[in-house]
Amino acid sequence: MPPRRAFLLGEGVAHSLSPVMHTAAFAACGIDARYASWEVRREELDQAVARLRRDDCLGANITMPHKRAVVDRADVCSVAVRRCGAGNLLVNRQGRLHLDNTDVLALRTAFTRRARHLARGPVAVLGAGGAAAAVLEALRELDTPAVWVLARRPSAAARLVERDRGRLGGRPTVLPLAAAADGRLRDCALVVNATPLGMASDDPSPVPAEHLHPGLLVYDLVYRPGGPTPLQRAAAARGCGVCDGLSHLLEQAGPTFAALTGHPPPRDVMRRALAAAAGRDPVEWGADEAPAAAGSAATG
Repeated sequence: MPPRRAFLLGEGVAHSLSPVMHTAAFAACGIDARYASWEVRREELDQAVARLRRDDCLGANITMPHKRAVVDRADVCSVAVRRCGAGNLLVNRQGRLHLDNTDVLALRTAFTRRARHLARGPVAVLGAGGAAAAVLEALRELDTPAVWVLARRPSAAARLVERDRGRLGGRPTVLPLAAAADGRLRDCALVVNATPLGMASDDPSPVPAEHLHPGLLVYDLVYRPGGPTPLQRAAAARGCGVCDGLSHLLEQAGPTFAALTGHPPPRDVMRRALAAAAGRDPVEWGADEAPAAAGSAATG
């Protein structure tokens, strides 16, 4: 019997490190399967989704620009997918395609680790696509004083905010992406880059370095094999807590592997494979400091 197949389906996916990570995980668990990138243009999406229903296919991760389009092509959608209108994982279950959003799971895990910090100030979400929708859904149950959505397309951001109304304790505010350079981000507890800026080697940072400050948390969903993005480099240099795109890729890969195979993900194997392929370790911001023990005295 030939090995079963799994894919990363999208446009511009040749650089992806997901195949290396999942192939190592299959081997570690003794699973006869292969994971490969699959370049699929918009007009080819229906044909690709039909391919995923075959018996030899476990499913596929979905990336730009198809995260919203696959919602109408799935047989079953998770609660997270229905709420944010986008998905990134199609799992083949006897020919029926179940759509989930492991971006939401990864983001929520990271945000929950710093929940007390996030309560200190506004959260700025850069972007208005499927990744930004996942960010808003991941923030839904956290105590954030305000959420700003900054985008180059205000109409798209307005639709995103309208969909999310009432879930974040109030209506998020839509701002132009240029507002990232007007100084207001100095008040933020968290900035999340959910735009593609940083994928190309000559991309500028979506946030000027002078508006980054110690104590700010920066979550950048972008990764590229050539090294950290300009935003990640600037944030680290300015003393920010950083979660980079490699960290996000690893965090969402665990639930992806479990859903595709029914096996617990071998996280250490996946992390080593990812770090070796990227030539660097994922960058994570850790967790909030534990509260002081009862009865302890402050010093200084």
